[in-house]
Amino acid sequence: MDKLFTKVFLLTAFCFTICLVFYSKAQVKEIVDVLSVENNDIAQIYNHYPKGTPEYNACCFLLQNIAYKYSLVAPECVQPYLEVKDSVFNNAIKCLPAFKRDSLLAKRGNDLTPSIVIRDYQIINGDSIIKSIKASFEIWRQTPWANKYDETHFFEYVLPYRIMTEPLEYYWKWDCFRVYDHGIKYNNDIIRAARIINDRVGLIVPEDDESNFVNSYSFILKNKIQTCAERAVMATMAMRAGGIPAAFEFIPVWGNRSSGHYQCSVILPDDSIITFHYIIDVGTNVFLKNNKVPKVYRRMFSTQYDSLLIKNIDKEYIPPLFSNFDIMDVTDKYPIGSSELNVKVPETEKNNIVYLSVFSSSGWTPVAYTENNGENTKFYKIGTGNLKNNDKMEVGENVGDGILYLPITYDINRKIRAVNNPMIHGVSVTYAIIMDSTIRENVILTRKYPKTNRILSFAREMRGGIIEGANNEDFSDAVTLYYISYTPLSHLQKIHINSDKEYRYLRYRKQNENFSLSEIRFANKNGDYMSGELISCKEFRDNPNINLVIDGNPLTYFSETKVRNAWIGIKFERPTSIGTIEICPRTDDNDISIGDQYELFFWNKQQWQSLGVKIASDYNLSYNNVPKGALLWLRDITKGKEERPFTYENGLQIWW
Repeated sequence: MDKLFTKVFLLTAFCFTICLVFYSKAQVKEIVDVLSVENNDIAQIYNHYPKGTPEYNACCFLLQNIAYKYSLVAPECVQPYLEVKDSVFNNAIKCLPAFKRDSLLAKRGNDLTPSIVIRDYQIINGDSIIKSIKASFEIWRQTPWANKYDETHFFEYVLPYRIMTEPLEYYWKWDCFRVYDHGIKYNNDIIRAARIINDRVGLIVPEDDESNFVNSYSFILKNKIQTCAERAVMATMAMRAGGIPAAFEFIPVWGNRSSGHYQCSVILPDDSIITFHYIIDVGTNVFLKNNKVPKVYRRMFSTQYDSLLIKNIDKEYIPPLFSNFDIMDVTDKYPIGSSELNVKVPETEKNNIVYLSVFSSSGWTPVAYTENNGENTKFYKIGTGNLKNNDKMEVGENVGDGILYLPITYDINRKIRAVNNPMIHGVSVTYAIIMDSTIRENVILTRKYPKTNRILSFAREMRGGIIEGANNEDFSDAVTLYYISYTPLSHLQKIHINSDKEYRYLRYRKQNENFSLSEIRFANKNGDYMSGELISCKEFRDNPNINLVIDGNPLTYFSETKVRNAWIGIKFERPTSIGTIEICPRTDDNDISIGDQYELFFWNKQQWQSLGVKIASDYNLSYNNVPKGALLWLRDITKGKEERPFTYENGLQIWW
């Protein structure tokens, strides 16, 4: 911490320790005096309003919490950002010369390194904050629901000039209303208004998005493909600009995936919420059925002091999720199962704070914390991997019940230190994963990541598919060579053709309306692949994407849902005998891939320990000498990033 920030931190922390929920005006003035040394606009904002007015109280709320607010900006964007931080008279990035503006906007947020912290009190613009406060009051007083909320709702969920760590552009408060909120007849129905605004926000989030970096309002507005976090920020901005109390909420890391999730929640007068995850979302949280939720937090503008963290801020390392004092646990507001989790921490562990972590591609990631009470250490509201009504999550094949956690602390080098065994916490049972190193077993592995319901559905879509051969171009003499009566595996697989007859035309045909195919190959009786002209039904002929089924990449595919008796095939120069046909359904390519290099690990008390590297020669890998009951992790060294830990039970990989 720099000296000025430390001074303000100690001042505000003292206010908390004497149980002041809201600062006295004298204490706000003291904070203003300290921060004004760095930026005189702080004093301008404070002195602008007559004392005792609602606007003055709002101003005090912002200033008493401003010391902890900041923007994360990529190093290459710092100077342009400082040049364009807007005021009433210039709208941020719009004032840049065209060549510099286009260069900056061309950079995607997740392609940058957001390593520079710029604190709000260093650069805050007085005119812009004053105008932002005015805009907030004007729209709030026009809404038919303002009298149903108390002042703290307005301060926390409508008034703030920022949402997360986005680069500052204050003008979003009035520009968002122009873009998203215009023409809506509220009619005292806040939920209806929120749904309309959410749909107007739109934005497309890539399926593989894992970034939590948030660009500026103008950047998000211009670029329709954004990160999940940016979508949630924009939705929250649009709600607040329309006088709808809203919060930016997030799941730090899923309990069954390596990424997290971000959403916008509308706060109702009774403090219940309606959550919007994506466009055309009606706030029913259907999205949560497909993922396990360890914890949900809300980003707050007011500083969220916790005596445990305050007492240990200079004694122990506190990970970033908890060290900014700006999140509130809202797990119990969601329709997910959660309960207490007891952990026995050994007497040798002297840290005062214990964390609960989940597995992610970047390592064990903390999602909760509590006080170290030795054998009686207890975590609260910990996700159990189910819905609140005890319905099981729809997460995939051979996925275990519950969520995998590892209780940890941090050493002086900020490295994690496990304080107990990995644990499974479920709706009806909690148990530790304890291997027996004296017993070794052989394991046969077929995947490095669980087969989700989505991937299973793609494979099922090929059930009922027909392989046909013909010598007439219109397939009037078609002969069925193979009927797919089962659900294929999610990798390239051979179909042996038991016929010596020669055909000039071959095709894969689907009778119903769901046509989906990743790869198809044809080989002769000698096993040599055969080439020819790609052909298809008339509905596909002008679609260049049909070539994706012969590009050799299992992650590309062709899919069409509205054509019956759709087909794709091949035309040879002359009739040819067929030995095998290889097909692959749409897939995530997480089955064992022939030729890829793999390494298997097991969790050995404090670290992942290797069981050796192997190159796959088939669609499965066999490892012997594996400790029985161990937590395992298979890594594909060659390619890919989706991987999950698993246990090996009754010949199956059980995923966590």
